[in-house]
Amino acid sequence: MGEAKFYPKSKNVIEYCEDGHYFVNGAFQDFYQKRYFIFDSGILKICNSKKEIMHEITSISSSKNIYEFSHVYICKKDEYCLDWRMDDNTIHMDYKITGPLKNYFINTRLEKI
Repeated sequence: MGEAKFYPKSKNVIEYCEDGHYFVNGAFQDFYQKRYFIFDSGILKICNSKKEIMHEITSISSSKNIYEFSHVYICKKDEYCLDWRMDDNTIHMDYKITGPLKNYFINTRLEKI
């Protein structure tokens, strides 16, 4: 459980901050991440806190105010598979991280309040 906020930084840049905790292996763990969403000439770039590109999405399917895309990002020896879905009230971000260094899922559900 936690909180996520979007901060407009410019006409085409949004800063995303997520802060909270999750329960794993019988204990609560703190969680924090910062991402940047950069909209540039029809391309969505999702960058980490250092503004290094993690995902560069060129094809987003949309219908009836629903936007969806999938993308794979390689970090060192691990593969980050992102599935994204956004509608008028919710955002779903599902990561499947696999490889020799990491092996887990991150399922994020955000609801507009």
